[in-house]
Amino acid sequence: GRWYRAMVTVLSEAGESSSTQIVNAQTCEAPPNPVIARLSSSTSLVLQWNVSAGSEVCSPQSYAVISEIINYTGEVNQSLVLLTSDTIAPNQLEHQLDNLVSEAEYRFRVRSFVPGGARESGWTLGFAAGLPAKMDPVRHVLNASFATSIYLEWTVPDMNVGSPVGFQLFRNDGPGTGMQSQAEDCIAADCTQDPSCSLQPIS
Repeated sequence: GRWYRAMVTVLSEAGESSSTQIVNAQTCEAPPNPVIARLSSSTSLVLQWNVSAGSEVCSPQSYAVISEIINYTGEVNQSLVLLTSDTIAPNQLEHQLDNLVSEAEYRFRVRSFVPGGARESGWTLGFAAGLPAKMDPVRHVLNASFATSIYLEWTVPDMNVGSPVGFQLFRNDGPGTGMQSQAEDCIAADCTQDPSCSLQPIS
C-alpha cells in the first residue's frame, strides 16, 4: 500500500523532452491470510478474510480461494489436490469449501483481483476436521459425591476426525443464580482417559 510519485521523459537523437506532470501511484497490498472457521463436518470448512488496506485504486474487484492438499497418506482423486474456487464477489469475505478429503492436511490462500492485476495472501495451514458433535448429557455420580462436592462424568462425543485436547465445564452457584461465564479449572489433564470432574467446594 505504499504511495509513489513518478514522471516520464522521452529521449530522441536531439535530446530529452521536458518531463510530464507528476503522478501519484500506489502499490496494492496482498489480502491478509485467511482464517479457518470450523463446521460440524470433517469434509467442509469456511475461510474468512479481511479487506486489504489501501485506497480505492486497490479496492478488490473479486476474490478466489486456492486450496491444496499437502499431506495425506491415503488415496485421493488428483483433481482434488489443487483447486481454485469460482469468482467470489468483492463484498463476500468468506467462502465455504466442501468435499474436502477428511483428515488430509491442506493449505489455503486468498487471491484478490484489483485493477492492476492479482495479489495473493500467504498460506494458511489446516486439517480437514470438523467441530466435535454435541455431547450427551453429563452424569451425576451419586456414590462418588459428598455433602460439599459433586462428581460428574461424561462421554467423549464424535470428534469428527479431531482429538479432544480438553473439556470446559460451566455451572451456577445454586438456585436462583445464572450460569457462570468462566469454566471450572477442574478438568483432568488426560481427558480421554478420565473424562470426569469433581466440583469442590459445594455448599
